[in-house]
Amino acid sequence: MPRILPRLRKVILEGSNSRMEISWPRRKNSKKSLYRPVPPRPTFKAADYKESILLTPRNPVTNSRDYVRHKTIPPRLRLKRRVVPSSPTNDLPREMTKEERKWWADPYLRMIGSPLRKCTLTDRYLPSDFLIRLAPMKISKALQDSNSKLNKTTRMLVPDGLEHPRFKTRKSGKSGYVICWKDAVAQMLERKSYRQILPKVPVHSLLIPQIEHLLRVRILQEFALLSERLQSNPRTAYSPMVLRRLTRKEWESMKTSGTVAWPDAVAIIVIPPVNRDPLTKKRPEPSMYPPPADVLADCASSSKHPISILYPVQRDVATPLDISQLEVPLYNGVPLFPNPGQRAALHQYLTAILNSETRRPSRSGELDGIGADDKPSHAFLLVSNAETCKRADVAATAMALWRFRMFYGAGWEAENMDHWVTKESKKRRTA
Repeated sequence: MPRILPRLRKVILEGSNSRMEISWPRRKNSKKSLYRPVPPRPTFKAADYKESILLTPRNPVTNSRDYVRHKTIPPRLRLKRRVVPSSPTNDLPREMTKEERKWWADPYLRMIGSPLRKCTLTDRYLPSDFLIRLAPMKISKALQDSNSKLNKTTRMLVPDGLEHPRFKTRKSGKSGYVICWKDAVAQMLERKSYRQILPKVPVHSLLIPQIEHLLRVRILQEFALLSERLQSNPRTAYSPMVLRRLTRKEWESMKTSGTVAWPDAVAIIVIPPVNRDPLTKKRPEPSMYPPPADVLADCASSSKHPISILYPVQRDVATPLDISQLEVPLYNGVPLFPNPGQRAALHQYLTAILNSETRRPSRSGELDGIGADDKPSHAFLLVSNAETCKRADVAATAMALWRFRMFYGAGWEAENMDHWVTKESKKRRTA
């Protein structure tokens, strides 16, 4: 002990004069990919072995894990010039090929490729982008006190995951799904099929207007993110335009021919500027979240124009009989957003995107046939292809528009899917 104290005192004095460096234990980085090469397919014939298969090194019986196949990590849209893996791996990050970018830019392939989930109404497995997610939410004490019907209820099923994760994260836990169709949600409420999710958790009477509102909000959120992304990544002279206005000549030609001349188009949105209020003489302020009273009024309102119409794409080569005709949806802005504040917000986002797209000159021949004196129309053309996805995710915006179209029955009724939500079909499947 007397020998240790002088040396310990010396170490303490030296350490107080110099800066002490603390060495924290290094955290072992987990592998991002489980992929590894799989050995050749083994044989189980006794004639192929001189001794028992269990005595063979790395045999498929005692080393069965070596023969399990794992997926590789998905490719990225953009990859840094130098990729240094944190740990030795057989699966290095790679950039998407042109064909893979074309698939990623297709909103319909993205929707079909979403994870499969089971619908509580039809007992069918569908891609999750074709469904509405319902999850329990805890009711606040103030809401329980204000409504006598909620005194005995602490949780309630509400739509979840409809907004963009950047604005509102999805809740984890037990949840259920129902077809993204207004009539299907009404059938679910009538039959009380939602009790399959959580038997003692009810739903409120304004579930359908809430879903409509959140689907509209998701469209505005996608356009807001698209505008932000395009402003931070401006277009060059050789990159195609993501959004542009159709001229009056092009708009009249499209209505006359009944076809769309742009094969990469994913949506056409017709939205004029919002008129001034006759009393205040002012235009409505852009608002993504209107008051609840306006939301209920918008859901109950009806318009003489449909929400969307499909226009076939004009092709030089005839489409084979076994392949469906490619069509582009045209969305009418007034029935799509009856609320003037939301419609003003959409027009503001479209104008901001258009301003960022027209900063750079276009390539020669990109806008052939457009005269300098031809005025633009109120129709906006949204394009998504293998080149535009490098700058922004346009397909996500087209998916948000298509999901709202699906909620109003477009696509389900065209394929004669009414029997999916009928009671007779349910009885036949359970029999």
